[in-house]
Amino acid sequence: MVASVGCLVSDEHTVYALTNRHASGPPRQPIRSVVRGAEVEIVRSSERQMTRLPFTEV
Repeated sequence: MVASVGCLVSDEHTVYALTNRHASGPPRQPIRSVVRGAEVEIVRSSERQMTRLPFTEV
């Protein structure tokens, strides 16, 4: 699967890449990228995931 990152956000301790949850998978799912021609694990998906919320609640 190929996915994109919408933006980067921080909680002043960790930087998170925001994307659709179906793109990152369940918590602790390995996320891979191609770096210098080789596929490598760059991070794992966070346990801090959200589901759909009405805009008025966000």
